Parts: sequence; structure tokens; C-alpha cells
Amino acid sequence: MRVRLRPGPALPAAEKFAREGAGLLTSLTESDAFVELPEEVLAVAPGDAVRVLPFAAMF
Repeated sequence: MRVRLRPGPALPAAEKFAREGAGLLTSLTESDAFVELPEEVLAVAPGDAVRVLPFAAMF
């Protein structure tokens, strides 16, 4: 999923980008990273650790 990164108390916090679907191009330009979740993960709660793939590291 596409996320925005925000400063957190210890580590950056990833905020899910609210718009999906038709706003794909906008969401890509306004987001900072992808979050990769294993297939077995069905939900993520605030404070859970997730794998973040920053766009700056990919491009």
C-alpha cells in the first residue's frame, strides 16, 4: 500500500494514503513509500512494525 512517512517518537510513522483507485497517479506523487505486508497479515494497528520501502531508495 502507498503511505506517507511522518516523524514518530522513535521511528518514522507510516500513514496509509487515503485515496485509492482512480487517484492512483495523485497518490503516487503525494506518498513517500510502499508498505509491504506478508500475505498472512490481515490487519495492522497503530504502533505495529511494518516493512517500509521508501521511494527514494527505489528510484
